[in-house]
This record gives sequence, C-alpha cells and structure tokens, in this order.
Amino acid sequence: MATKGHEIDFKVDRRLRSARLYRGSDGSIEVRSPSSLSKRSKTTIISQIESGKISLPPLPLAVKYPEKIDIPLLSETYRVTYHIAKQNQARFTIDNFEIRIMGESLLDIDQILGSALKKLAREPLSKLLDTLLKTSGREVHKIRIGLPNGRWASRSSSGTISLSARLMLLDKSLIEGVMLHEIAHISHMNHSKSFYRHLEELDPIYLERRRAIKLAETNFPPWVRNLK
Repeated sequence: MATKGHEIDFKVDRRLRSARLYRGSDGSIEVRSPSSLSKRSKTTIISQIESGKISLPPLPLAVKYPEKIDIPLLSETYRVTYHIAKQNQARFTIDNFEIRIMGESLLDIDQILGSALKKLAREPLSKLLDTLLKTSGREVHKIRIGLPNGRWASRSSSGTISLSARLMLLDKSLIEGVMLHEIAHISHMNHSKSFYRHLEELDPIYLERRRAIKLAETNFPPWVRNLK
C-alpha cells in the first residue's frame, strides 16, 4: 500500500519561500506549488537538495500497522483489516472483535486508527475514572478523551480531566495509576511535596506503577506514537 506525497518543511532563500515540497514514500521529492514557480526555480531547488545546500528532515521510519489490537481493559483483541478506498473515502467501522479500515493512503490510517481507539476508549475510561473519583470522594467538571502527544492525562484549571486513548493499550492497574495522579491534582495543581504526599495516600504503589508505565511506553511500536 503506497503512500501519497506529503508536504515537508525546508529552508530556502526569500525568493523561494512560498514553494511547497512533497515527498513520496520512496523518498522522491516533487515541487508542486505555487503554479507561478518557474521550471528553472524548481530545478534549482532540486539541485540544492541533491548538493546538500537545502537540508530536509529524515524520512520517517517505515511503520508496520497492526493486524490486531489488544485492549486489556476490555479483555478483548480486535482484528484489523485494511482496504484501499475509492473516491477518496476514508472511514472505519468497529464490529465485534474487528475494526475495518478504509483509507486512500497510510497517512489516513494514523488518523483512522486513532479515531477507532478514541471511540473504543470513551465509555470504559470514563467509567473507570468515575469509579475512582467516587472512591476518593472527588468529582470533575468534565472528562475528555483524545490523543495528546507526550501525555497520558492532564487536568485543567476548569476541572476537566483529559485522558489519552492510548491508555487502552495499558493494563488496568497502570491506567488506574495515571488516573489517580490526575485525581491528586484536584487538590494540588502542581507537583509539590504536598502533592506527592497526597498521591501516596491515594496510590501507595505510584512509584512502581510509574516505572511500569515508562517501560510500556518505551516498548510501544511506532504506529502507536503516530496515532492522531
């Protein structure tokens, strides 16, 4: 399944600042816009790339997409099937034990898989957090499920707790550890000594869980990090 070209950032002089470069999955470079850019300018850009005068970011690592996704919190394994879509369609459906994905390129699949995981995560993560909140005698204004980069969860000053759908790829005990961390932030919005004393009251094994979460994150395959 070949990827279509995608835009990449690069540095050029002011005359060429409006140019747009696209790179295919095979590493080929194409100057597609603007239409007013002369053939000579396009040739100049390609020559400067080949000579090293223009530096481009490295090619992204090849991503192997999963044939199945294990969801420990649901005790389920979802099979994933992929189809090349026609007429620029891109959609997904979740059946019992199967996610069917249609997209015109692998660039779409990052977003489609991400949407599927968010849909799977919404109800079970909300229920688990609600249970932990009631046990600790706390409440929140709103629960949000997304795919933030570099974060498992966060709590805003307005009282909203945001959870990453990637939590669904962790064991329940580790998910609880992340949630208890955010519940502790209801009383302490910083990471002061008081916060950690309170966190230890809520979660006596938080250090053990934190180490396990970092290890799990390190072992995630590239497709997990690419989810959008």
